[in-house]
Amino acid sequence: QDLNGEVGRCGRWLNKTGRYEVFLPLYENGGKLSSISVKPENLLIADAVTALEVEELLAYTCSDTRFPPALINLARSSESDRPPLDDIIDPIPIAKGGGIVPIFDTYRGPLSKEAHALLRTIANPDIGNDQMIACSLLAQKFSDEDRRNPNTKKMTESSVFFSEFVRDRKAKDSVRVASFEASMAKFSDSMVDEVCGKWLKVVVKLDGIHPPIRREFVVRPAMTLRALHDQVLCPVMGWKSNYHCYAFRKVFDDLQKLKDSCWIGPRTSTALDSMFMPLYVGGCVANDKQISIGQLHASE
Repeated sequence: QDLNGEVGRCGRWLNKTGRYEVFLPLYENGGKLSSISVKPENLLIADAVTALEVEELLAYTCSDTRFPPALINLARSSESDRPPLDDIIDPIPIAKGGGIVPIFDTYRGPLSKEAHALLRTIANPDIGNDQMIACSLLAQKFSDEDRRNPNTKKMTESSVFFSEFVRDRKAKDSVRVASFEASMAKFSDSMVDEVCGKWLKVVVKLDGIHPPIRREFVVRPAMTLRALHDQVLCPVMGWKSNYHCYAFRKVFDDLQKLKDSCWIGPRTSTALDSMFMPLYVGGCVANDKQISIGQLHASE
């Protein structure tokens, strides 16, 4: 009776008890967040949450005060349908009178120390504040006149700095990525089968979410990481493929091994937030179309 009217998330069906597992954020068991079992007849579908309630929840559960979020506004040619990073590195010239399309997104993830310095350098103080770093970029090949023009000087310098940063990250990471791909290719199908068997059990848990969101499933070891993302993870998690950029990597207890580990993901991505990839993941990633989950597991 004390829980009447409480709102929670309905989990799995428990055959042994004939009840649903329900997670309540305010329910504590020994000081730890836990779940309760509820009969179907005692459950009702809650009203849909409002946009304001979602914002408040995200602010509470996902805030990170170590570094303010970064907002990047990228203006590029309206004729471009390429990945954002391609436009930054090698922009399509914007002719006089030509169309310009702005794309913008906010990044709240971790940053490399180089990215910290870059964003502080190119930040636009007229737009950002103490809670957010804002950067305005233009995907254009700049002339000397653009660099001297006081009206465009800040955007020109910021765009050049960001473009050079991406090129530098790509050049540095490409050698490591090529070496990693070659090491993965050494694990043949027979070697993978010997280590993994016919199936691999995968457990997925989202960090920083309460009540916890968890999925378990089995896949063939031969499944590539691209297929794992598009055909398994997106459907079971309710995500949309290619809506956000993504990358995988092995996690090590050793800090140096973790620092040297290679990210695996799509070589090119048209997702808008792919322009944030160099800020932490790096300038390039190993091809997830060519590396299987079995090869990654066997490499341990």
